[in-house]
Amino acid sequence: MFPRTPALRWPRRPVASAETLAAFRIAVGIALLFSTELHAGSSFADLPAAMRIAPEGLGWFVAVAPISKAIALAVRAVAVAAAAATILGLYTQAATLALCFSSFYLLAIGQLGGTVVHNMHLVWFAAILAASPAGDALSVDRFRESVPSPDARYGVPVWTARILFACVYFFPGLHKVMTQGLQWASAENLSLQLYWKWFEWNEVPAFRLDQHPTLLQLGGFATLAFELGFPFLLVSRPTRLAAAVLGVAFHMATDRLLHVAFSSLWICYPVLVDWPRRQRHQPDTRGTASPWPRAAVAVGALLVLPTLAQGLRGKTDAFPFACYPTFAHRASDTIPDLTIVSVGADGAHTEIAHGRDARGLRSQAHWGLVWALVGATAPLDEARLHAYVAGLGPGSMWPPGGTVELWRSEFAVSPDARGRPAVRATKLTSLNATRLRPGPTTP
Repeated sequence: MFPRTPALRWPRRPVASAETLAAFRIAVGIALLFSTELHAGSSFADLPAAMRIAPEGLGWFVAVAPISKAIALAVRAVAVAAAAATILGLYTQAATLALCFSSFYLLAIGQLGGTVVHNMHLVWFAAILAASPAGDALSVDRFRESVPSPDARYGVPVWTARILFACVYFFPGLHKVMTQGLQWASAENLSLQLYWKWFEWNEVPAFRLDQHPTLLQLGGFATLAFELGFPFLLVSRPTRLAAAVLGVAFHMATDRLLHVAFSSLWICYPVLVDWPRRQRHQPDTRGTASPWPRAAVAVGALLVLPTLAQGLRGKTDAFPFACYPTFAHRASDTIPDLTIVSVGADGAHTEIAHGRDARGLRSQAHWGLVWALVGATAPLDEARLHAYVAGLGPGSMWPPGGTVELWRSEFAVSPDARGRPAVRATKLTSLNATRLRPGPTTP
């Protein structure tokens, strides 16, 4: 007799506690409430239309959505109120839905300046919460009510978030190996990555990790192991806790070394932890007609599938679905910048400082805008250059009868070359200063 072949079964339903989903809800609300990108979204609404650069996925948004400072400020007020209500679990379903749409609008505006800011996970997570019973525990909505038993209603959204976390980490590691192999972890490659960030932040740290190649290389291999191993750490409760601890350590290190904090990502780590269940759960039959919560499954599929596709492509410059920064390619030993020179009618040349604060620092968003302006990350566009220069200050700052020259300058990123002139410069265009000056006013 042949042994009986076991019948095929569908995978077990993912089950989680209501407290785990509630902890995730609170974390996402906090991350969005204090998100600098969310609050900065209104400032990007002032960008002239000529300067807006829509990444993949947002062409329709620029064409259809009304974008203005007044609308952005109103939407921000909605987002702040919705985030606070989400944290409290007050009118949770409506709050999370409002948070999803308002955060999408504000974060999408922030992507139009020439660089993609990888904060789309906040929109994903808000969408997960909007499609789930996230207010069934630790909420005003269910204050003093019994906490429901662990169920797929909580497990599906919790595991959707965990899978998205796996995508965020795994694909950057995969593309590092696919692009450079283990050579990515070499001290030479990693030193150039450090130099770029140090140049962007106008600093040379007291502790020069580039001068300790063995330590730097160990850090590179640890990065590959963490990113590629992250999905496998999600398989059990103890390893998920380890993933959270390692993730915080990883982001603390990248913040210290590269100023890449990603705090809005690791703040949401509570979803990786199986929060202690109460001793007694009262049965709750709401929504149990189907073992698989349809809304959560549908939203999960709509989030996970595009994220997987973008991860496989290594498509980092897209929104709201993208591969997170890979740092896979070998960095150049020079960095492009935009040099603006005012040339008076008498031939006098004056370099115009732009896009930096009093300390000489330029935000990452502004660096992205500069790289787009000089043609490094977007096609060169003279109308965009004109709009940028015109927005730098009053027209009276430009010399009458003069010109404004715009150059793409390449600076060496090595700390030893800091403060030296550009190693090469390419003239992009010359603008008539008269056109930048205010004309006669109309009565």
